[in-house]
Amino acid sequence: MKNDEFIIKIDAIIEYLKKNGGYKYKLYNHTCPLYDKGPDSNIVEYARDIKDFYLNTYNYDSYEEFIISEICTIIEDNLKMFLLSDNKLLKMKFYCKDKTDYKYKSTPYNLIIEFVEEALLDLLNTEYLYDYRDIK
Repeated sequence: MKNDEFIIKIDAIIEYLKKNGGYKYKLYNHTCPLYDKGPDSNIVEYARDIKDFYLNTYNYDSYEEFIISEICTIIEDNLKMFLLSDNKLLKMKFYCKDKTDYKYKSTPYNLIIEFVEEALLDLLNTEYLYDYRDIK
């Protein structure tokens, strides 16, 4: 993994904070402009948030790779939403309809290409793409 040294350091900091009163120190209450309306979190949780942010943001060889990852996340989230729609991903749904007890295996290449084309057309023709990245 890229930048393992940073992860080792932040893990050491988190462990130190856990053992030395980090749960008692309410960092957000001291830094949040809304003070009493802001989230009530301690410095251990704050350090974990930094680690998660780093792992989700900076664990790429280039910024282009990071953006591709974000694009893929939005596409995947919207395709999952399409599963709830009666007029999206129809070929794929029809193919999967009778395969409830089907053992998962690789989809044949020509069929997966059809599903990719269908998914891309559905994505292009949708009125709005939802963005759930900050929710996760």
